[in-house]
Amino acid sequence: MPQRTITQVTLENFHEHVPEYIHGNNIMIQNYEDTKEVYLGMLRDNYLFTFDRDILIACLTDLTYMYAPGDDLNKDAVIDLLVLEGEESDEDDDDDDNDDRMDCGNDQGVNDSVDRTIHFPSSLTDSSVEPCPSGM
Repeated sequence: MPQRTITQVTLENFHEHVPEYIHGNNIMIQNYEDTKEVYLGMLRDNYLFTFDRDILIACLTDLTYMYAPGDDLNKDAVIDLLVLEGEESDEDDDDDDNDDRMDCGNDQGVNDSVDRTIHFPSSLTDSSVEPCPSGM
């Protein structure tokens, strides 16, 4: 029968619970597979991760590099997560003029991705407001 006590792991306490679990269980982290096993072990031991999975993946990737910084694969994984979206498309444009990411759209080649445009209130873009001479 499952235990009734669940330890909640949040973004605020991840840095405490996960290293404590690794140390307490004498686990050696050498690569991301080891870190995934830690995650699965924590789930088995009634730890519940209550934050976004994308953030969890980034935290686990960083943790892997922290425990095994000498492995270039771990370093590359962290760097890959840091590459900005604009940098990726610049690199892709250099390689191929056809953007393969459009294949994710509908049959007409239209990409139905999320609109990430920031719409500022008109009061912020009102040109009738005089600029501050001091720059502030």
